[in-house]
Amino acid sequence: MLHHQFVFLSKTKEKEEKGGPVVGGLLTALLTKGRLTIEQKKVQTRLFFSSGLDQYYGLVDIAIDAGIFTKFSTKIKLPDDTTHFRKHIENKPEKYFTPDILRQIDEACPSLFCYGSDIKEYDEENIIIPIKPVKDKSTSDK
Repeated sequence: MLHHQFVFLSKTKEKEEKGGPVVGGLLTALLTKGRLTIEQKKVQTRLFFSSGLDQYYGLVDIAIDAGIFTKFSTKIKLPDDTTHFRKHIENKPEKYFTPDILRQIDEACPSLFCYGSDIKEYDEENIIIPIKPVKDKSTSDK
């Protein structure tokens, strides 16, 4: 079965400093039509000409949307109750995006981007776990 999805991509120039040379680009993907994911969702990633994709770019916003991080005035509050400026987190992402936080982001993404993933259950540590919806076999293609 084919699933048609339309994604519009746009790019802006990424500079190290104002007026400096272009070192890469900010890529924005907007899903305008999709059967598997929620439409009109927009994500950004950063592409450096020298090193490729920045694997941590945009994770602060996803962590805030998922409730892992909390926006606290001009700072970001982390699960360990420390607060940091967004710029500090983005400059040293390896320090702040621990394997546990990355796991929580992975588990939260289906509820942010997929259809039918708002059903949740709680495990013994009160961590919210998205449950994948069960496909209705009566409506599947034959």
